[in-house]
Amino acid sequence: MIKAVVFDWDGTLVDNMRLHFISFRKAFKGIAVLKPMDLYLREGMKSIDITHDLARGAGEREIQDAWKNKVRIYGELSRGLGMLPEARGLITRLRGEGLKVGLATGTKRDSLNITMSRKEAGMFDCIVTGDDVRRAKPNPEPYLKCLRGLGVSPGESVAVENAPLGIRAAKSAGMTCIAITSTLPKGYLKGADFVVKGLREAGRVIFSQTKA
Repeated sequence: MIKAVVFDWDGTLVDNMRLHFISFRKAFKGIAVLKPMDLYLREGMKSIDITHDLARGAGEREIQDAWKNKVRIYGELSRGLGMLPEARGLITRLRGEGLKVGLATGTKRDSLNITMSRKEAGMFDCIVTGDDVRRAKPNPEPYLKCLRGLGVSPGESVAVENAPLGIRAAKSAGMTCIAITSTLPKGYLKGADFVVKGLREAGRVIFSQTKA
């Protein structure tokens, strides 16, 4: 029986991946020329780790400056963006059905608080950010920590993701994983148990699992 649903944030509950890419591209000017896929296939990692990965060959000071610029630019672009309406609707329905709701993201808490309102934060029973773990996705630590906070086992939970690293993290944690094609096409999401077009369809899958 499913007792909890744990969501990824970036690109899953909020339409912000384009803003992340714009921020990285501007911050990397003079360091590297980035393509969207360079970021989308690394989604789930901490932004500082993504910066190190994409700026190989650059000096540490240059990497740190690029990362700080990325965080600043993203904060300016995403302030008050908030969750997608269908995300708020799905979470409200899940809670109404007595399910616990968690969030497991590689995003730093300061960045999350810029994008997410206090009211939206209150919709989650547990939030785990990149600041709360030593090892980010694809390591299962973010999901396992969130499940401990929710008081449920992996077998009693479902993860909703949109990226390969997040899928690997959820499956390594022992969870059922639903992937949505909000950022990447279906072919990149093969590790998930279910691949759907969006949150509405994800909701149908979740509620079918609660009745299984």
